Amino acid sequence: MFKSEEIYSEAQKLLLKHQNKFDYDNLKAEKILFNYHYGGMGNHVFVNKKVFLEKGEDFFTFSLDDKKYNVFCSVLGVFYSVANSIENSKKINK
Repeated sequence: MFKSEEIYSEAQKLLLKHQNKFDYDNLKAEKILFNYHYGGMGNHVFVNKKVFLEKGEDFFTFSLDDKKYNVFCSVLGVFYSVANSIENSKKINK
C-alpha cells in the first residue's frame, strides 16, 4: 500500500468516506465508523468505533469474539502519540 501512491490514495478515500466532521483533502461523509487519532510524523490511525483499545506496555489490545488481539506499532513514538490521543479523547468525552 505504501509503495503505490494510487493504492494509498484509494485506501485513504475508503477510510475517510466513513468519517463525519473530518475534512481531509476535501473528503467528507455522513456516517462515523472510525475514531481518528494522529500518530505524529504523518501517521494517521483509524480505530473502529466498536473496538475498545486497552493500552499495554508498548502495544494495544482489543477483544473480539472472546479472543484478545495485540496491536503493535512499528514505531514506538506512534504508539505513544496514539495512546496520548486516546487518553485525551476519554477526558474530553467525560
